[in-house]
Amino acid sequence: MRGLVSRDWPRRTKPFIRYALRRANLVLSSSQELLDMAHGQGVKKERLHVMGFGVDTQMFNPEVNTQILQEQLNLGPGPVVLSPRPMLPMYGLLRIVEAIPKVLQAFPTCTFIFQTRSEHHRPEYEAELKSRLIQLGVGYSVRILPQRPYEEMPALFACADVIVSVPSADAASNSVFEGMACGAFPVISDIPAFRGWVRHEENGLLLQTIEADQVADAIVRALSDKNLASTIRTNNLELIRTRQSASYWTDRLEELYRATVAGKSYSHA
Repeated sequence: MRGLVSRDWPRRTKPFIRYALRRANLVLSSSQELLDMAHGQGVKKERLHVMGFGVDTQMFNPEVNTQILQEQLNLGPGPVVLSPRPMLPMYGLLRIVEAIPKVLQAFPTCTFIFQTRSEHHRPEYEAELKSRLIQLGVGYSVRILPQRPYEEMPALFACADVIVSVPSADAASNSVFEGMACGAFPVISDIPAFRGWVRHEENGLLLQTIEADQVADAIVRALSDKNLASTIRTNNLELIRTRQSASYWTDRLEELYRATVAGKSYSHA
């Protein structure tokens, strides 16, 4: 189960989805919310398991060299705020854009980075974002990047002081975890998918609402409170190492498959 289950799917497809879920030996998702939905469709709890995609900590870490990318993007003295989510309305990018003027009042040299993604992209939404940037007069502080090769993503994440993800609903985003692995301070919406991983003021800042003022205030705090940022960086590096690395999830998946083949139930923290 990768994406959020749509409540608006055609009625004729729902019996097939229910049948597939009930017949599955295992139902895996990065979101407990999705697993709860599957349970509501009749799947036994012992067949439901949280399963992350995992972060390659050899690639994504705070030691990644960012000098070339900083020069290419003309990032200046910083700080840098990164939004890695697709240009779709559900991801709240317009609220981030509208938060920019307030952040610039506190940090005039701040740069904001957005990135398009070919597989999830609405050109008309990108055009709306650009138009709003012009209206607000803050386009000079923004870089909108085309999709980059995966091997270049660690440097992009490592450039960021803050990573912002404010969808109205979503599964747990691996791009947020990759940013955390590179030392970025996460500012994210308080959605069920992240509650098991990010605790407010312990691993990041969770937003109860995603209006522009709230987004701006959280970004400013993340950039201003150096003690909090240091604590969160330390906590997140430990979290990624122990519970969100690719090797961690590979081991869990192998154990789960072995238990399933042997006809045993399996659970893990």
